[in-house]
Amino acid sequence: MPSASPSGRPESSHWARQWQARRRLLIGAGLALLLLPYLALSFYTQPYWDDYDYVELLARLGSQWAAYKYLYTHHTGRFFSIWVTQLNPLGHGWPAGLRVLSLGWLGATWLAQAWAVRVLTRRQVSWAAAAAWSAVLLLAMLFSMPSPYAAFYWFSSANVYQVPAIVGMVWPAAVLQSLRAGSRWVRAGWYGLAAASVLGMAGSLELALLLLGWALAWLCYSAYRQGDARALRRWLGLAALAVVAGAVVVASPGNFVRLHHDGAGPAIPLWQILGRAALQTIVFLTEPRQVTALVVLPLVLARLGYCYRHLRPAGLRLPLGAGVVFVVGGVALQMLFLSFVAWGYPAVRVLNFLWFGLLTSWLLVLWAALPDAPGPATRLALRLRRPALLYGLLLALGGPERAAWREWLGNGPAWQRQLAAREATIRAARAAGQREVAVPPLVGLVPQYVLILGEPLSDRASARYNQSAATYYGLDSLRLSRPGLAPADVRVH
Repeated sequence: MPSASPSGRPESSHWARQWQARRRLLIGAGLALLLLPYLALSFYTQPYWDDYDYVELLARLGSQWAAYKYLYTHHTGRFFSIWVTQLNPLGHGWPAGLRVLSLGWLGATWLAQAWAVRVLTRRQVSWAAAAAWSAVLLLAMLFSMPSPYAAFYWFSSANVYQVPAIVGMVWPAAVLQSLRAGSRWVRAGWYGLAAASVLGMAGSLELALLLLGWALAWLCYSAYRQGDARALRRWLGLAALAVVAGAVVVASPGNFVRLHHDGAGPAIPLWQILGRAALQTIVFLTEPRQVTALVVLPLVLARLGYCYRHLRPAGLRLPLGAGVVFVVGGVALQMLFLSFVAWGYPAVRVLNFLWFGLLTSWLLVLWAALPDAPGPATRLALRLRRPALLYGLLLALGGPERAAWREWLGNGPAWQRQLAAREATIRAARAAGQREVAVPPLVGLVPQYVLILGEPLSDRASARYNQSAATYYGLDSLRLSRPGLAPADVRVH
């Protein structure tokens, strides 16, 4: 028999608690170590392209409000992303603030996911455990997403594409909190947060507006089928708000100005648009790294989902077939919109948003489809949890995680040092009265496509990003003195 402690409890129980505490500590340290290079790279963030454009607009118009009105009436109806654009640190004379915001995007994503886990499990998962599982989800996203740079290290991209992904996790959880709250004022507070999040998502991106409408339609239908009048009223209220927000986006004069400026282009038959949307949906859904994540991550999370399946919200019950229709239909709807408005495969910053929605919705529908009693498929998933975790770690350590460490330790210091020297050269030339400046290219860098995609300038002064930087520095022309690294391509990295 095990010896007893002074309190009368078996000594083995004491050692078991110690082992569990050490195990949690080791898991936390491991997750922190995996996230470390991505967090560290935030301190090497530099302004790029559109980041400069807003500063020029602000200087020309004289105030944030004037810049807001100009963008809405001449460029886009994304009223919320225009508002977030006002946070651009360059516009406040604080370039180092871009690094703070890079950390902010990562931290906000992690916090929103942790809170959503807590709400979905009715707060039965502790904050520490929810934080750990959210770190797992964030790492899975970083390992598999088309472009970590566009999601977290480029302000003008994160503003439009990552912010709606963050607020998109807030509004459903806030509605669940409002349905569970006992006090009228607490219910109103949670529902107000949900409404604000819906406005933020709808006003950030047209794709987000489509995904929001698709999700709300399913939630309304589910509440109607289950006869849940309270939930139905809340979902319908948010749907009505989304319609109003969508009207504000679509009716923006900026959309028509931009359409006239860009030109309508040649008419494309509807069948070609539909065919292109279907093809791009298939290509996106079968991308190898993403398919791996869609298979491996649910297996890694199988025990969590199984243990808390009885805590699922009442509306989160869905046959797997219907769930697949919801997931694939959401992707196809967004690809159809993209096929109408643009030619060619979407840029990676756009794919980031599609991927975030795909992975999140896929995990939710798998959880919704779990039977109350474990069947053969559930037992198999539980047995495969550790092999799947090992497989995923081996892939990550040999690919994206290794690239992040090399980017940080191998490229980061030289990247920051050379760009600081370049800026000093530009400002010295400008102070001397030069209006056309040529700077040396970056040397000794091997881009890993986490933070560094290539040379941020071109040897052609006519390049769009060269013109943006030249305007920011008050120059007529800015270029490289000779060709260097391949230029950064934000469409494919």
